[in-house]
Amino acid sequence: MKAMILMLEKDKNSIVPWFVAFPRSTEILMNEKLDVSKFSTDFSSILHYSTKYANEDVCKLLLSSSGPYKLDPNLRNEKGQTPLHYAIQFDHFEIAYLLILHGANVNSEDICGDTPLHLAANLSLQMMAGLLISHGANLNAKNKKGKTPLHYCARVGNINTAELLISHGVDINVKYYKNKTALHTSSKHDQFKIAQLLVEHGIELNALDIHKENALHYAIYSGTSIDELLITSGINIMAANEEGQTPLHFELIFDGGSLELILDRLKSEDINVKDKIGKTSLHYSIDNGNKLYTSLLISKGADVNAQDNKGLTCLHNAAQGNQIDDIEMLLSVGADINAKAIYGETCLDIAMKQNFNELAELLISRGVNSSTYE
Repeated sequence: MKAMILMLEKDKNSIVPWFVAFPRSTEILMNEKLDVSKFSTDFSSILHYSTKYANEDVCKLLLSSSGPYKLDPNLRNEKGQTPLHYAIQFDHFEIAYLLILHGANVNSEDICGDTPLHLAANLSLQMMAGLLISHGANLNAKNKKGKTPLHYCARVGNINTAELLISHGVDINVKYYKNKTALHTSSKHDQFKIAQLLVEHGIELNALDIHKENALHYAIYSGTSIDELLITSGINIMAANEEGQTPLHFELIFDGGSLELILDRLKSEDINVKDKIGKTSLHYSIDNGNKLYTSLLISKGADVNAQDNKGLTCLHNAAQGNQIDDIEMLLSVGADINAKAIYGETCLDIAMKQNFNELAELLISRGVNSSTYE
């Protein structure tokens, strides 16, 4: 306060606009006849500062005056933010209402394209969102990345505002960056209640992003709890992304927790579906050394002799990892011990080249054709 008084004595307008953070600012403003048109270095006005510091008296003066203290409620700083953006950001409801009553544009966009409703959704401010909606806020406004307020709700788990938006008719299927929907976002960030709300209100379950991935891909990749909801709601469990990988593949690649749910709904012919490099789900299960999943896949009819684009079988993969237990399991269910990759390599070749002596002995004891060793 002392510093402000000293500056006031030296150059009274040097305290504009930040002086409104201090007591007696309304009195100082009127007595000293300060220049309210001055901006801070980031082009924030005295109205921005009054809003930030919840100085309702100064806000009323600046908005209601018809004289030299009158300010436009839609002034923008260098980030394109209006005082209404500030009112939302700092959760000053009464000032937000005051600004709107005096002509603040509820759909004003900052330089990122975010409207006040975007901010309210992101900050989980349901009352603010309700205020904005009741005064004409665009429910489906998109920022520069195409995000709507609903996408922000899906990211942060703002269930109350999401319900409010849906009750007022928001487009729940609108897509943003990389063609993602709010269901993709809630699935990635483990916002179960949001995902459940979206599913209950009929969001397109099988919407694909630019990589051809649905929300189940996201849930499995991110290790969230949404996968069971999506599977039991009927999402396409065999949707192939641009790499040809389905949620079934993802379950084995990322060690998901819903393999049994997927297998229970899987057509028998789909268990051996290959991705673009020719790998089946069983290949990936062996790669990750997941014995439980390997056994489960085999019990459901996975082809133990399926070859990828290099001609490698699951037995080859297990040999490369010196996974003796997996090799014994595969051999016990009919894996071809003499299978050759496209360049003629067998499991015994791998064992010998890598000096996996125990593995080589096992293969020989099981009758591998040692003449195939190159």
